Amino acid sequence: MRHTVDAPLTVTSWATATPIAESAAQISASLQLTSGSSAALGGLSGLNNTVLAIYRDRGAMARAAVFHLMGWVLGAGEVWLALHVLGAEIGFAEALVMESIGQAVRTAAFLVPGALGIQDGSILALGVMFGLPPELALSVALVKRLRELLLHAPALLIWYLIEGRRLLRTPDVAREQAS
Repeated sequence: MRHTVDAPLTVTSWATATPIAESAAQISASLQLTSGSSAALGGLSGLNNTVLAIYRDRGAMARAAVFHLMGWVLGAGEVWLALHVLGAEIGFAEALVMESIGQAVRTAAFLVPGALGIQDGSILALGVMFGLPPELALSVALVKRLRELLLHAPALLIWYLIEGRRLLRTPDVAREQAS
């Protein structure tokens, strides 16, 4: 079963985000902070200008959109390759849909650390929707988790070692105060 896939919405969302951000700037400019406003709101006054500056740099936005699209396509390639290695006959368009919706679900579930269970469930549901056996779809989810583990665990270990060395070199303030 073949499905058509629309062009990624990254460029479209970028094109619509700029007018939205400018409208937000006009609204926030019309809302003046009163002297009784909390200090936290006063500290955020430059945030809107920073966001607008980012959106005005069209070259940087285009490069970011291209890098995002490349990551998306590589993720779809990972799904497609895993499915082919596991013996499934599925097209790249279906793999792109699975990756795209899986990433959207993962982003929506940002409160769940690592989207544990959320990403896997979405891949399972999408795989079944495309006619894959549930075991095969779950295998693809596990392959994605294995890749994350293989890439993220060494980075966390290196971070732990760097921080550990830094803490060992720093004198213990509590011990010095007790002496």
